[in-house]
Amino acid sequence: MTEQENELLEMYIEYIRKRNLIIFIIVFVVVALGIFGLYKFKTLNNNVEESNVIEEVIKEENIIKEEVKVENNVEIKEQKVEENKQTQNVENTTISNEKIETEKKEEDKKEKTEKVENKKQESSPAVSKKYENKDFLFKDGYTMENVTQAAQDYLKKSGQAGQCIPIKDNEGIYIGMRVIFN
Repeated sequence: MTEQENELLEMYIEYIRKRNLIIFIIVFVVVALGIFGLYKFKTLNNNVEESNVIEEVIKEENIIKEEVKVENNVEIKEQKVEENKQTQNVENTTISNEKIETEKKEEDKKEKTEKVENKKQESSPAVSKKYENKDFLFKDGYTMENVTQAAQDYLKKSGQAGQCIPIKDNEGIYIGMRVIFN
């Protein structure tokens, strides 16, 4: 080969190296942005799920409050009816029938109250219990596939506001997921 051909070959090899370096940098930036976007999407998705759970609990509490108000109104109306009936002179048989009806209504009211209390207990046992922050580590048997779900389930079960945060060791390697309550 001549000296001119050697120079052209060296220039071509240098061009290939620069091109490969630029392609590598572009691919690296695209992958990094993709991972960052995925992490942000998961965080946003977790926040949306948390707010949905909180909204459901609030709706259930509002329904329970409305049921209690309706029961209180029924109770007041029953008292007024009883007072009106007591002021009238009614035959003994009518009075006994009314007593039976009011007893049935009171029993129904008690059953409704018990149902409302049961609903309250069912909807708020997790809120009354204080859950502690918890780590879900790979060394404890969790995997990349199930660690997020396990942490989310724990957070939902608590009924408290909190976050699921990935845990890294000193070298930046993921070692699990942590649930932190606000």
